[in-house]
Amino acid sequence: MTRPVPGIPGAAALGTLALTSGVALTATSGWLIVAASFRPQILTLLAAIVLVRAFGIARPALRYAERVRSHDAALGYLARRRESVYAALVPLTPARLGRRSRSDVLTGVVDDLDDLAFEQVRVIVPLASMVGTGLLAAGLVALVFVPAALVVVALVVGCLLLGVLGRRLETRAHTRLVAARAEVTRWSRLVATSGADIAAIGGAPVVEAHLGRAQQELAEALRRQGRGRAVGIVGTPLLTIAAAAAVAALVLPWVRLGMPTPIAAMIVLVPIALGDVVGTVPDAVGALARAQAARRRLDALLDQRPAVAQAGQRGDGAAEAADDVLGARDDVLGARDDVLG
Repeated sequence: MTRPVPGIPGAAALGTLALTSGVALTATSGWLIVAASFRPQILTLLAAIVLVRAFGIARPALRYAERVRSHDAALGYLARRRESVYAALVPLTPARLGRRSRSDVLTGVVDDLDDLAFEQVRVIVPLASMVGTGLLAAGLVALVFVPAALVVVALVVGCLLLGVLGRRLETRAHTRLVAARAEVTRWSRLVATSGADIAAIGGAPVVEAHLGRAQQELAEALRRQGRGRAVGIVGTPLLTIAAAAAVAALVLPWVRLGMPTPIAAMIVLVPIALGDVVGTVPDAVGALARAQAARRRLDALLDQRPAVAQAGQRGDGAAEAADDVLGARDDVLGARDDVLG
């Protein structure tokens, strides 16, 4: 995972406060409802009522501030990256583009840069906010009941481990997915641009077979990616349920020994409230896998030696650049002739 750009740490702090307000809202509301069932004097509930209102207002306000700050930082980073990448692409065009056209390269670069910008907003901010909220929630619960705080920490750590496993599975599938999608695009483009020629020589069954195999490979890659994402989507709620059940089992004996029922209800509700917090892990893991793949593709493209040098610098020479262009054209024509033949 890349380093956060300026502005993202502050956005993560705001996100932590927003998520913590949500957890506190649920826990305080639970305490208030259970305490009110005993019909105490209204003055004993005023503090909780004020806190519920404060947390209810703070959560959306802080969330809005986090979104504005994080997106401003990510869009500024995207603008700077686009400028530097486009400047680096100029000496590589067209000799170092291989078999891809300039429009295909530009489309791929734009998508990859978007994924890198999304990493700041969809990976760093959610994961940092989740960890910060989990630690704050565990610290507050530890003031009342330490064993429950340990369960909260275990919930956060378990969800992070699920995220690591899901990232590995999705990363393996992502490479295969990109290759399969490119193969489907290549055969589809051949049909669209040379359909009449293929029909004239009777090559339609061969092309259809190749396209069908490419589509099957794409479907299998999508299924593999879905299995990686399902690890987090299914595992995170299960861990949340297990944590809530564990906290309830730990608290119940203490209730019988005299722990106030409203306090017990508040403690049990904390891991349930954290379910929304840890639920961001699967999406963050998917965005991280896409960003890492995009970074590898950009590095492979931009690390090439320019075929044309600026004035006063030594390059590969115009002859070599021309040979590369002609060679790329011959490769494309040769591949087309192989299919048509």
